[in-house]
Amino acid sequence: MNKVENLFITGMFRSGTTLLTRMLNTHKYITVAADPYAPIFKQLRNEVAKKIFENNFDINMPLDDYYFEKDKNNLFSLIQKVDLDKESIVSSKDLINLKKNLRQHMRPYSPKLEKHVNKIVSKNFFETYKNGLDEIKKAYGNKDTKILGFKEVWTNEFIPPLIKSFKNIKIIQIIRDPRAVIASNYAKKNEKYPLLFLCRQWRKLASLSYLYNEKYKNILNIKYEDLIENTDVVSREICKFLKIDFDPNILDPSKFK
Repeated sequence: MNKVENLFITGMFRSGTTLLTRMLNTHKYITVAADPYAPIFKQLRNEVAKKIFENNFDINMPLDDYYFEKDKNNLFSLIQKVDLDKESIVSSKDLINLKKNLRQHMRPYSPKLEKHVNKIVSKNFFETYKNGLDEIKKAYGNKDTKILGFKEVWTNEFIPPLIKSFKNIKIIQIIRDPRAVIASNYAKKNEKYPLLFLCRQWRKLASLSYLYNEKYKNILNIKYEDLIENTDVVSREICKFLKIDFDPNILDPSKFK
């Protein structure tokens, strides 16, 4: 493997994406940042939404499930077709807000990236994503890094434009039993999501995971339950998918980072 491969991990909230990220980061050749760039995807959604809703759209709302409403269905369709190289952030105010939102979002999860924000953000979404990968390597990677990427939850619908723009991208989608997701949500002391919201989001993300796995060759679907119960088997499957040698450190929780 001569060039650095791009890895994107996504799935449902409370589905094991953080666990998988910490496991993979023990591998000599893998660097994966945790939850740094959700505001970029949200800003892309907002730019696309302007074409449908004009000024009648709440830019702060969560990513939707898009079901049963014509305008939201149209928004989903446009997101699927968007060209990252041609989609830009028009407003200077939006660029300023994106930098602010990125700093706030990445601070608890990937704090070393916060000082890199000015180098990450560009008007062009392709450049912003590419810059984001470059800065992850500077902040967390090293000369041995061959698989470079990040994980974000809720964001499966952006997979088609990512695949269109990045030919060397590999994507891992994690799916978890919705009952366990809900139980994990209500076990938290704060920031609990409403039950109906979780059900709708799980429906969306599970459906898209199946759809994209059938459509694209560079996607691997993992069930959280398999990752926990058959860790060795699933870890080897992941390494094979990424075309790197298996590293037993992946199985050692004391080395997770």
